[in-house]
Amino acid sequence: CVRDQKFFEKVKNSVLYKTTAGKYMTLAEYAAANEHFDKKVYYTDDKKQQAAYIAMFDKQNVPILELDKLLDIQFVGAVEHAEQDETLKDVKFVRVDSGVSDILKEENSEENKENNEKLVKFFEKTLNKGEHFQIACETLKDATVPAFLGLSEESRRFADMMKMYGNGMSAGLPQELTLSLNLSNPLMQKLEKRIADGNEDELAEKLAKQVYMLALVAQRPLEADELSEFLALSSELYTRL
Repeated sequence: CVRDQKFFEKVKNSVLYKTTAGKYMTLAEYAAANEHFDKKVYYTDDKKQQAAYIAMFDKQNVPILELDKLLDIQFVGAVEHAEQDETLKDVKFVRVDSGVSDILKEENSEENKENNEKLVKFFEKTLNKGEHFQIACETLKDATVPAFLGLSEESRRFADMMKMYGNGMSAGLPQELTLSLNLSNPLMQKLEKRIADGNEDELAEKLAKQVYMLALVAQRPLEADELSEFLALSSELYTRL
């Protein structure tokens, strides 16, 4: 399909994709099965690592495709650039952690806008990750996770392609990450109130760092120093219960 455009044109409507539920379906069947379908096809490239995100999509009855091979990066690019019928025209593939807001986002209340801004500034100051690390407040339908990390689909694919070809160039390039704070989550609600009341103390800082680490755990395996920090933070916060 990737190498022979004419062959792909003949079989594109018959290609079966496996979902995390173990079903096989064509893209047209995927679109029909997803009541939220808006030209976006959600996928996972690591079912275990992204289990928390998959669970959130499952609650909304959104199918998730399994695309866990390096070749899949090139394949979905071919699908996106192929001529499709009206339903699938301009279709895009999006990894689950980049698509959480698409499916689960609700409108933020304007009355809490000032408190939201204070919370964002507090996280920016506490985490101090630099200009390529953005922080935003989101109100999700699912209150399970306090925050999630998002990397744009374009940036991820570029990095994956560099990996595939053994090119270390992407290692030195900054990634545009966004930490989205979930205002539906009870912990985030308490932390927002704490910051709004002016309690930017050591405990609030440690909770902010722990929220970030939890989001990081859901996105990728932790490195040795990150794991040590995460375990130490967890242990200290548990003793304060």
